Amino acid sequence: MKLFIKEKCSFTVYASSPEQVFQEFKNLADADQESLWILGLNAKNRVMCKEMVSLGGIDSAVVYPRVILKRLLMTDSSSVIVIHNHPSGHVEPSADDIRLTATIKDACKTLDIRVLDHVVVGENQYFSFCERGIL
Repeated sequence: MKLFIKEKCSFTVYASSPEQVFQEFKNLADADQESLWILGLNAKNRVMCKEMVSLGGIDSAVVYPRVILKRLLMTDSSSVIVIHNHPSGHVEPSADDIRLTATIKDACKTLDIRVLDHVVVGENQYFSFCERGIL
């Protein structure tokens, strides 16, 4: 079984704003399951894909970096923004979130794909790894 969901993005050019990403994904705050999405971008920051690559339970989602890399390569993306939600509404990243971000970043680096941000979506708020200097 393959699990990924494609959607159209409301914008086609990434404007270097975690707020813009939050506005695109703020509906995830209402979900009762964690999901992890990617926005794949080309060299000019045009959105190449918006896809859910993992759907989990109430407090975790199993994420395979190889699935993320496959989707990015298939869409000719040269950078990525990772987005996931916390059904609890709290946006502070867990230790697992921080480890996952590092793992994704390392995996992407081997294929010359840049991780621009990881945005955690919660109730009326978000956490940007880039804004907080974690990336």
